[in-house]
Amino acid sequence: MRKIFIVALAIFAAVSALAQNKRQTIRPDWMLEKPQPGNSTYEYVIEHGEGLTEKDALDEAVNRVHQYYIRRLGQGINSGQEGVTLQNETYNIPFKKVCEYTEKQNDGTYLVFVLCQVALRGDITPTFEDYNTCNSISKYRNYMHKKNISAMVASVFIPGSGMMIKRHYGSGTVTMLGEMAFVGGTVTTYYLAQNQLAIMRSNDVTLNDFNKAKKNYDIYRKVNIACLSAAGVLYVYNLIRTGTMKQKVKLPGLSFAPVVMPMDNCLASGVNVTLKF
Repeated sequence: MRKIFIVALAIFAAVSALAQNKRQTIRPDWMLEKPQPGNSTYEYVIEHGEGLTEKDALDEAVNRVHQYYIRRLGQGINSGQEGVTLQNETYNIPFKKVCEYTEKQNDGTYLVFVLCQVALRGDITPTFEDYNTCNSISKYRNYMHKKNISAMVASVFIPGSGMMIKRHYGSGTVTMLGEMAFVGGTVTTYYLAQNQLAIMRSNDVTLNDFNKAKKNYDIYRKVNIACLSAAGVLYVYNLIRTGTMKQKVKLPGLSFAPVVMPMDNCLASGVNVTLKF
């Protein structure tokens, strides 16, 4: 037991060192903590966009800022390149993009985040202010460091939980269930093998029952070793994967958009709600 504990500590130390040396994606602080407005005429809004090109992703992010402003004005609104039209009146969308952050995804697509100053209402002239800390990463670096440490510690005791802390829920769930299955198989086959061994050692066992029990014992032992080995391999993989994987950014999962539906002799307006998993 002592040797197993020492080996586990050695693996943990090695993976932790690997995680520290591996370059992590460090995002700006405003993605972690939204800035506070300097006056009461505007607010800060963070939106994101995805696309095959960086421009497509940026356009989608800006369009979501438009949609955010549309929702503030109310329903029955159409948006276009010139502005927002509400009951035959046109409003220019008063917002200012102050920061932009781009990441290229593993599948070749782009993910762009924008930080914008958006007017609180459409009937006022906002007083936008300068924001000069777009590249600050001190808060986010500390946040990532704490996340890495907590994820590694969690993975030592509960395989897969560290991946979930880094928001890789699919990989974490599969790893956790796989480890439970292998450990469960190890324990089950161990007791089944012990039961067959007890039959073999019985004083009144017949030759036929002895041979049958020995055959079952050999099978259970082989399955036990296979499950134990698989559990160990998956456990080490869990530590290495947790230490080297990047922290997934939390994307807004709920979006709204105004809609208009034709009814009998009238138009019904409402809000379309989209939930993204």
